[in-house]
Amino acid sequence: MKKKITIILLLGIVFLPISVLGQDVDFTYTANGVTWKCTGSDGGTSYASAIINGEIKGSATFTGELHFPSIVSDGTYSYPVRGIKGKAFENYTGATKLILPDNLGYLWEGAFRNCTGLKGELKIPNHVEHIYFGDEFENCTGIEYITWGEGFGMHYSNPVSGCTNARYIDFTKATVGVTSYYGEWNRNILFCPYSGLMNHTLVYLQDAAEETKFKAEEENIIHKGKCKVFKVYDAYSYRIPYAFTTETAQCDRVFSNTSGKSVSTLFLPYPTNLPNGMQAYELVKKDLSWGTSKAFYFRALPTGTRLEANKPYLVRITDGATHTLPVMTNVEVPVSPAGYTTETLATDDGDWAFCGTTERIDNAAATAKKAYYLSGNKWYPVQNGIANDYIAPFRCFVYSKSGTAPAKGFTMVFDNESGTTDIRQLENDTETDLKSNTHRIYTLDGRYVGTDYNALPGGEMYIINGKKFYKF
Repeated sequence: MKKKITIILLLGIVFLPISVLGQDVDFTYTANGVTWKCTGSDGGTSYASAIINGEIKGSATFTGELHFPSIVSDGTYSYPVRGIKGKAFENYTGATKLILPDNLGYLWEGAFRNCTGLKGELKIPNHVEHIYFGDEFENCTGIEYITWGEGFGMHYSNPVSGCTNARYIDFTKATVGVTSYYGEWNRNILFCPYSGLMNHTLVYLQDAAEETKFKAEEENIIHKGKCKVFKVYDAYSYRIPYAFTTETAQCDRVFSNTSGKSVSTLFLPYPTNLPNGMQAYELVKKDLSWGTSKAFYFRALPTGTRLEANKPYLVRITDGATHTLPVMTNVEVPVSPAGYTTETLATDDGDWAFCGTTERIDNAAATAKKAYYLSGNKWYPVQNGIANDYIAPFRCFVYSKSGTAPAKGFTMVFDNESGTTDIRQLENDTETDLKSNTHRIYTLDGRYVGTDYNALPGGEMYIINGKKFYKF
């Protein structure tokens, strides 16, 4: 009898699925438009889990979103996706978006290395506790925002190194403190989750982080709503997701008077003063139209006025020198505005607006808005299809809110630097003078250019009866 029972048990074991015996089973599973390569373990048990090893097309031909499923199936058993194999999606340059499953627990080395086509936000799910051996998202240069979930376990070297366009990395949802294996956390040490990120990337640390475990004096490190050194690098885009107070704030932009660049635009994420030798102007809403031309009126701010954060300004060099902005101390850095909520309407019809940005607006988006930008004292329309024609960070621009065809022309009028002239009187006088076609018009260097406004070349500043105006 015992012999028969033993034979029956052995036969039963032979016909059990491999995964039940604790061994792995390889299979493919199609979800979200992708056929995934999977390895399942412990199928049919409470310990069942799967690792995704890749997908069937390969890095050379794959394009589109990598939207990972939370559960995969081998046709018999279902497996929660708990891990992604090392180098599984390395060099997937055609991948445009990455969506990781909420139940993901771990990633291996180089899983998404060199996925340069990924855009937007990289969101690490709450249950990711282990990132093994580093470089998981190395050189994903298109990623703009990195948000870490609640899980905060073992993090090896440089998980997001080389993400050069990242505006910020957010650890504020993490519920545990800093684990520093080889000294205090900083951008240049291994075993730090933000090592390898550039200085312009804001690092928001979790409240639970002990202040002795990270280098707070590094640029753009924010902890509990405070920052020691906030620095704006003019060549990079910035986004401020949470407001903070900073001990110092500075910008590396240089304002040069060479090559006719005395007039420029400024849109900073923090309040600033201007140095002596520079004058700021704010837009005054008013419509002046004749034909299809539009007018933009700018009033000089009193000397010493502090410029507001996230507000568009024109600035002009008045002494012929080169200038930089002063270092500001103990200032508030507010949340970046959504869209163009800080814009100022430039025409009474509500169509054209003057606004600014702290993030680069690429050619396609700027063209769609019929945007004009200021460069070298001239206003230019962004031209479709030219990649290097875009709106740069920390600059202002004029655009059509309705997306209508560009206006025939623009006039930009400046009042006196003293700020004592009544802007309404200035506008009315300028309109009368321009419409009359009888008053002599001069360039800033004193060259006479005639009396006909419509005949004036666009993109220059002129003087009529002692009043400055700018024709787009």
